[in-house]
Amino acid sequence: MIVVNASLIVSSFFQQEREHLKAKGFLNKLLQEDETILLPEIALPEIASAIARGTKEAVLAINFCRELRKFPNFVFRR
Repeated sequence: MIVVNASLIVSSFFQQEREHLKAKGFLNKLLQEDETILLPEIALPEIASAIARGTKEAVLAINFCRELRKFPNFVFRR
């Protein structure tokens, strides 16, 4: 199990982020290895907010977070 925060997810989403390739590669590696990824529950609104601000598309941000919750590897805790 590994604990990550919203910045990893946001960096993996936006190609213009300085650490995009590292973040995306690390996240993909965790998913391929079937690693349990623990995120604090507050990460969801943080991720949605960052994506909505960066894309100006609130619906995209909400849908992204809904899809993120469907990954069996992701566990959200208070």
